[in-house]
Amino acid sequence: MFSAWHAADSGAEADRDGYSARVATKLINQDNVTSGLRAVTQALNPFVQRHMTKKYGKNWLPAFVQRHPRTRGDEEHLGDLGYLIWVLTKEEQAFSAVLTPHGRNLAHRVREARNLNSHDQLNDLDPEIARTALRQMSEFLKLIGATGQAGEVQQLTRQVRPADGAKPHVVKAARPATPSRSKNKHNRTRASRRPVIKISFGAVVALLLIGGAVAWLAFRPTKADPYEGKYKNIKIGARLNAASLEVPEDYHLNFLDEPVTPVQGKSGGDLNLIAGRLSVRSGHLAVLTRREKLTYTTCQANTRFTTTAPATKGLRFCVTTPNGLVAAGTVNSIRRQGANTYTKLTLTIWKGRV
Repeated sequence: MFSAWHAADSGAEADRDGYSARVATKLINQDNVTSGLRAVTQALNPFVQRHMTKKYGKNWLPAFVQRHPRTRGDEEHLGDLGYLIWVLTKEEQAFSAVLTPHGRNLAHRVREARNLNSHDQLNDLDPEIARTALRQMSEFLKLIGATGQAGEVQQLTRQVRPADGAKPHVVKAARPATPSRSKNKHNRTRASRRPVIKISFGAVVALLLIGGAVAWLAFRPTKADPYEGKYKNIKIGARLNAASLEVPEDYHLNFLDEPVTPVQGKSGGDLNLIAGRLSVRSGHLAVLTRREKLTYTTCQANTRFTTTAPATKGLRFCVTTPNGLVAAGTVNSIRRQGANTYTKLTLTIWKGRV
């Protein structure tokens, strides 16, 4: 009876270990594809902006939206890979060098991978499909001249795990000459005496959750304290960034994005636009009078704090973020197109005290 219990317990443990391995494989492969899509977005954003600006001028986006309206207006922003590819494939004159039949096919394949990933379906894909998607991303990046990112994505292709959860195949260096048989026997005897370490199912799940949290922290959009990076030696009060852009409803902005680009989501940024109102989640928002100048000194000294203000034409405001950034902005215009509303802002961002 003890043997039967022991066998049943061993079988259950094997099932749990197999399940854990499959979950780990799916998470790792999905993280690789997500990282590849992120690299494509980061490279394609400036590529599209550069070519469209060259063809139509700096304020090309509103005219493009009018020429090519979409029913899903909530995706009309340049931080979304799907919308970037929409711009790319609709503007044949601006991207004639890239939009060969092969280039157009690659763009569609990348968009398909993005759509699957955004709907959490990549976990159900065969690893070979994930590997193919990464190869197509790498080829697409080479096509738009982003050879550095193409190499990074190619590395991700090699990290895709097979369906059985085994590690990717790696060619190892040749082994040294085989020692004598007696020495091998001695080593096998010593190895057999080593304790076998087993990891429980709960521990595996905990490690996966910790790994996912670490990956999210490593790859989330950068909004960290800038003064440990390239802004470290810039003096307090110096201008760090500026922007003039249209922001759709229920989008937010991160002041240090280059360029500053609307990001889908009602909150989470340095400045949010929700239901016709500007708001901040963790910083300070202040409305300026007509007599107050839009300067670093004015915004730094203003203490008439609020958390939200109506985004009306002519509104002048200041934002101070928890990580020390100081911004001044103006609402220049409000444009409505169908069910969508676009608020045009100008912003100046300075380095403040943390």
